[in-house]
Amino acid sequence: MAQVAAFSPYSEGVPRQFQEFQGSLGPQSFEHIPFALRSWRGTFIGPLDNGGFQQSGRAGQSEHWRIIPVQGRPGNYFIRSWKNKFLCGDNNGNIQQRDVPKEWEEWTIAHRGNGKFNFRSVAFGTYLTVDHASIKLTANNKEAEQFEFVVDSTCAIFA
Repeated sequence: MAQVAAFSPYSEGVPRQFQEFQGSLGPQSFEHIPFALRSWRGTFIGPLDNGGFQQSGRAGQSEHWRIIPVQGRPGNYFIRSWKNKFLCGDNNGNIQQRDVPKEWEEWTIAHRGNGKFNFRSVAFGTYLTVDHASIKLTANNKEAEQFEFVVDSTCAIFA
């Protein structure tokens, strides 16, 4: 069973209603709650109306996600945005939004320690990452490919 330590102090630039879990958590800890993904840069990933993605310094409603277990495939998840679109990778390292989750929308989520997680595309074996200009997939599995789940109790209505 996962151990949950006390909530960490609020970080600068993160609204007070956000709380960050620390300790030994697995992705199953976040299956039923909305969350934002904070990158190593301190930015949050959010979908755009044009199908692209943005990095934001604050986690508003548009930066919230849900993970949905893939039936019959333990450890695999779909990642659904607040726009009801699914995070998808492709073989060129791009990420996209899809209306219907299929194989390319499946991810594994691994706890890397210190409350950090990585997201690996099941279809391509590559990892979600951010740099200064983009959000994409990479073969690397380093600090830049690690994210924190940030929970916002005010977005509990996002189902």
